[in-house]
Amino acid sequence: GHSMGGHGTWQFGTLFPGRFATLGPSAGWGSFYSYTGRARPRGAFARSQASSDTPAYLANLARRGVYAIHGTADDNVPLREGRTMTAAARMHTSAVELYEEPGAGHWWDRPDTPGADSVDWPALFASMRARRLDPTETDFRFVTPTPAVSPRHSFVTVRSAADPLLDVSVTSARTGDAVALTTTNARSLTLDGAALRARGVRSLTVDGRAVE
Repeated sequence: GHSMGGHGTWQFGTLFPGRFATLGPSAGWGSFYSYTGRARPRGAFARSQASSDTPAYLANLARRGVYAIHGTADDNVPLREGRTMTAAARMHTSAVELYEEPGAGHWWDRPDTPGADSVDWPALFASMRARRLDPTETDFRFVTPTPAVSPRHSFVTVRSAADPLLDVSVTSARTGDAVALTTTNARSLTLDGAALRARGVRSLTVDGRAVE
């Protein structure tokens, strides 16, 4: 995605990490607060807009890849947005690259190559082809602002939060044929037992309690 779509790429990639192996934001920005300088809302208004505060959910990108693109002379979305977001993503995954096109503005196209290079960038697609996603991974930490927006990851679906004004987190750790889930602020979950059995999992605990 480019520009607003670049923000959308960051947003969807972090909220739905079980669907994307690689993110490709071009001239993307992190949040309304970093991009526009708008003050953060509080209370219920803050929670209703939490899903667009992408930097808060970058931990979901563990084992995912990011290839970001930005022009150094972008006068619409400042280069600092691309640099800040990729630097923050590197705290959670090492597979992060930022390509900066020297002297390029918001939308740019080299005359000697086909396509619009600010989005049709060969190295981005090479990065995508090089990565694969495990749709039922059993070692992860997933954080969602609300199950109304992003409820599912791997074999876990978050149905409701104990406190709707707080994030919900689910951590899964596998040892041998056993999986242990640890949750924070999760009121109810649905677990895909068939998916776990297909991965050779034979026992499961949730917050220390054995689940059939």
